[in-house]
Parts: sequence; C-alpha cells; structure tokens
Amino acid sequence: MATSSVEALVELDAPLHLNIELTANCNSRCQFCFSAKRSRSVESEPSLELLKRILGRVRTADVFRITFFGGEPTISPHLRPLIPYAYDLGFFLGVISNGFLINADLVKLFVQFEVSVGISIHSHDPGINDEITGIKGAFLKTHAALRLLREHNIDTTCNFTLTNKNYSAFGGFVEY
Repeated sequence: MATSSVEALVELDAPLHLNIELTANCNSRCQFCFSAKRSRSVESEPSLELLKRILGRVRTADVFRITFFGGEPTISPHLRPLIPYAYDLGFFLGVISNGFLINADLVKLFVQFEVSVGISIHSHDPGINDEITGIKGAFLKTHAALRLLREHNIDTTCNFTLTNKNYSAFGGFVEY
C-alpha cells in the first residue's frame, strides 16, 4: 500500500522560516496595518546583541531562512549589521519593506548578501496607493525602490493587501 503525502511528512523540531520584527515603528500609516496603530520607543525594541543571540539559537535549530520586517525594518539601526551577521551564519535572507528608504547603499548590501525583498504596494494607481498608505507620494517612492531593486537583479516580490479601497483595481495591479 502506498504512503500518502500527509503520512510522509517529516516532523520538524523548528520552523524552516522565521520572521523577525526589528521595529514596530513605520514611516507609513497604512489604514489596515497594526503597526500604524502602535509604535514603541527605540529603548523597548530588541537590542542588536539580543537579536544576534536569537539568530545563533535558531540557526542551531536548523531554521534556514530569516525575513526581517516591521513596522518598517529599514528604519531600524540593526538591519544593516544583522544582514552580514545572519548571512555568515548560513541563513537565506529576506526583507519586507515599503521601499521608502531603499537606496543604492542598501541595494549594494542586498546584492552582496543575496537578500530577497518583498515590497508592500497596494495599487498601481498612485492615488489609491497613497490614500491607503496615508502618505502623499508613497507610490512614487515605492515604485522607485522596485525599479532600483530590479535594475540590480534582486529577487523581488510585491506584497499587496487587498482592501475595500483597492480590490476593484486588482486586475490592473496584476498587469502592472
């Protein structure tokens, strides 16, 4: 008798992928996001030393992928030193960002350490995107980040949160 795919699943001792929130703070105010409704002082965020200890522990547990997110991880002072540290531990790396602060220096770091990037964008229509994010000009900043990432062949995905404000434009977004 053949073994079903469910029966063939291996029991894991740890997750394969871990998301680490570097900060709850964000430079956007997305209407749907929990981070828009909370922020915390830098003093209450995890220290670089604690984050490094966590990475070391989860590496020994065979977690193989780390994604840094937030809030907005690019505003955390810990993102830049954690990327090479985590890479040297052998992790595959990702960052989820709104793209506002992605620049040539950060892209160089992403290329060097093979970081994939998920960009949060909520419409191909600048007006809808800006309304959802609460930031005038958000679409232009995010679009510029996407262009920069693609120019450097960085593995990039778009994160689209479907809301009552953008669902009717989803087809156009897919074409975008």
